[in-house]
Amino acid sequence: MTKLQVGVQLAPQHTSYAAYAQAVREVEALGVDTIWNWDHFIPPWDYPVHGDHFEAWTLLTAMATLTHRAKLGCLVTCNNYRNPALLSNMAKTVDHISGGRLILGIGAGWFEAEHQEYGFKFGTASERLQALETTLSIIKQRWEEDLPHPVQATIPILIGGDG
Repeated sequence: MTKLQVGVQLAPQHTSYAAYAQAVREVEALGVDTIWNWDHFIPPWDYPVHGDHFEAWTLLTAMATLTHRAKLGCLVTCNNYRNPALLSNMAKTVDHISGGRLILGIGAGWFEAEHQEYGFKFGTASERLQALETTLSIIKQRWEEDLPHPVQATIPILIGGDG
């Protein structure tokens, strides 16, 4: 029989860092298998109301230092927000900081208002999906070529999407 795994996504919005860090520690202590944040720059569920919100990859690094067992990731990283070579290096670095517990969650992006507010090109769904395909190729190539290599032989990749 396959073991049931439990993951928790903690929204980094309308909270303080201290409260978020405490939540991360508490859910790991409960025994969850994965802990996720999300890759938004503004709270997506109450837009256009702006409130306290933390950037995903910086927070993911902190999450890696706050935990010891649970796997970690963004559910999901927006492909449009970071250069693919940069993202590969960021992911490799978090993989090292976490001792090989990173899952790279990535998707084509959906929050058009956020793209507009931060100056990212939104494009069509087809353009975003083509860019995602290119990004994944670059990331995998960089993981093979850049030193040090990721801790994990292969960092797991989770593709998130809708539709």
